[in-house]
Amino acid sequence: LEKTDPGSGSVDGFFQTEDDFVLGVNGVYNSLYAAGYFTNFWGGNYFHMHMEFETISDNGVGQDANWRGYGSFASGLLTPATGGITHYKWNYGLGAISKINQLLAVMPNVSFTGGSEKWEAELKYLRGFLYADMADLYGGLPIITAPITAEEADELSRSTQAETFAQAISDLDFAIANLGTKPNNGEYGRPTKQAALMAKGMAELNQKQYAAAAST
Repeated sequence: LEKTDPGSGSVDGFFQTEDDFVLGVNGVYNSLYAAGYFTNFWGGNYFHMHMEFETISDNGVGQDANWRGYGSFASGLLTPATGGITHYKWNYGLGAISKINQLLAVMPNVSFTGGSEKWEAELKYLRGFLYADMADLYGGLPIITAPITAEEADELSRSTQAETFAQAISDLDFAIANLGTKPNNGEYGRPTKQAALMAKGMAELNQKQYAAAAST
């Protein structure tokens, strides 16, 4: 007998209505904190790790140095397999981007009652925010804007930091143009035009583009 693997899911055919799609958008937020450490507040795994990077500078003092990987930085022995804070930020950030790309790919198959632009803008805000935030910490990232296979992922290389920021700002410009000044469906916590402008301005500041940031 050939049975469908109950452990493997597919997005094909699942997202049909706008309500279905909004569940998928909510799942992007969930992917930033949904497993492992500090799961009791939103953004725990992704955003909590940001302040941990201050501990390896002169700006912060931390604890549990072993599992967080501070020693790998200090000794110069950091590798892609080290784990710790670099692992959390990278994996949770790119995991969220993967979900965003899946949702953007299925949008043409979904029946939207109130227009799709606001949801596309919310997803591109999130992708732009994540790419800009991670570019500031890691430099260049693999730029992935569509669903890819595991084999395609193996062939990826990192783009430059400037190219990564450019992708982020392209997404944020779309969000600025298509988000309202109040959040989607009146649900506070969803991004607005103001949030997208803030994220673009921060991306410009982190590239020392001070005049552009001031204008934004």
